[in-house]
Amino acid sequence: MPRPAGVRGVVLALAGAAVGAAVAALVVSAVLVSGARELVQEAGTAAGEGIAAALAEQSDPYAWSSEAPVGGVLGTYEEPPVEQFPAVAPGVLGPDPVLDTYATQCFGGDLQSCDDLYYEAPPLSDYEQYGGTCGGRVKAGSAPACTELD
Repeated sequence: MPRPAGVRGVVLALAGAAVGAAVAALVVSAVLVSGARELVQEAGTAAGEGIAAALAEQSDPYAWSSEAPVGGVLGTYEEPPVEQFPAVAPGVLGPDPVLDTYATQCFGGDLQSCDDLYYEAPPLSDYEQYGGTCGGRVKAGSAPACTELD
């Protein structure tokens, strides 16, 4: 007849079961964490692609262009066209004959003269204002240079 298990045997059996349960829990946790990491990476990639697609589809003239030859995921920025108006006669802008000549040539369509007038005129003068608007063709500050107008 077999001997009944003693206290020591019961303790060893319980300890073995506890160790087995702990190892099983660690294995399950590792599998779940590994799967969660992959899901988070996939979600991040999908979110980035969705943002890029949404930006590429915007119809705003200030939007990023996906058709640009250079640039990253979002492309490069395209400047909106500058609103232009008919030239305005310079009138009397001041007493300087050289600046008056630039103003007259600017009014006549020589856009380099408009830029020259702007850069050589005294700050905040009527000459500077006239040159900065390309002879009244654009709003002040809307064009980086008159020679860049279409």
